[in-house]
Amino acid sequence: MRYAGLPCLALVIAVTCGCEPPPVAEQKSEAKPVAKQVERPSFAPRVTIKPTPTPTAKPAPTVVVMAAPAPPPPKRLEFSGIELPGGRRLTSDMLFLDRRRVVTMFPTVNVFYFMEGDAKEQLTGAFAFSPRDGKWNGSGIVFREDHASPRFVAQFTNAVRDGGFWGWSPAGELDYWSEYRKGRRQGLTVLLKNREPVLVQDWHDNQLKAQYLVELVDNKEFKAREVKPSDGALDEKMGQYTAELKLLDEKYLEEEKVHRRHFVEWNNTRTNFEEYARITRTVDPNSPGKREETRRRQEFDNRQRRLFETWQFGFWKMPL
Repeated sequence: MRYAGLPCLALVIAVTCGCEPPPVAEQKSEAKPVAKQVERPSFAPRVTIKPTPTPTAKPAPTVVVMAAPAPPPPKRLEFSGIELPGGRRLTSDMLFLDRRRVVTMFPTVNVFYFMEGDAKEQLTGAFAFSPRDGKWNGSGIVFREDHASPRFVAQFTNAVRDGGFWGWSPAGELDYWSEYRKGRRQGLTVLLKNREPVLVQDWHDNQLKAQYLVELVDNKEFKAREVKPSDGALDEKMGQYTAELKLLDEKYLEEEKVHRRHFVEWNNTRTNFEEYARITRTVDPNSPGKREETRRRQEFDNRQRRLFETWQFGFWKMPL
């Protein structure tokens, strides 16, 4: 067994016995190489060499596969006409008024009009009338709050409905059309939604003869299905549409009555002016009473003239 301290032990033994100590083996150590210092001139700039980064692999780009956009839904078929089971045909030309037809319905030559306006002289309605008997004869129109869009258009003879009646909703969509003869229903009455008929009633001499539900089938054609009065109570849609149509009937009738009262008041004023002018035709025009009456008559006529000019100009802006 070898011990690391054996030379020292031998030295101790040699000293004790007076002998020369054995020479100690010299331990050799490997010298590390010293980096040679290279002196750089004082004028040389200090250069710092940065380690070159190890290149890293770029991630593969993410490929997103987009689904093809869904095709747009087919455009809804526009109503143009339909054959009713009773034999009559309902067409879009019967229902919808364009600007040309409206202008034709309201000629401006050899026709007298009652021009209705509010306190600010904003036009609210116009009705053709006969000055001889003071009755509506011809076409009438009532405007909505914008004083340009129609609320309803109607045709009259001797102050009663005689021809077509068109009614528009507060949103400006046609929702009602009906045919009249001498104040009585004669022909078709239609309830519309989104410019499509949904309920059609056939009247003869103010008596309901038939009624039809109209539906768009497969976006290809409009079909009418007759609903008997006995079945109408059992058909939920029929009951809903019938109630809506009745409500519109009553609403337009009440609105028409309001404008009739306004016309009667205006026409009474007009005839009073004419009667006074007839009675006082021999009165001195410079008399106080005659001058005041002439002034009031001029204001009355000038208001009508201004409203008429507004109406003619607004006709060409009328959205239908």
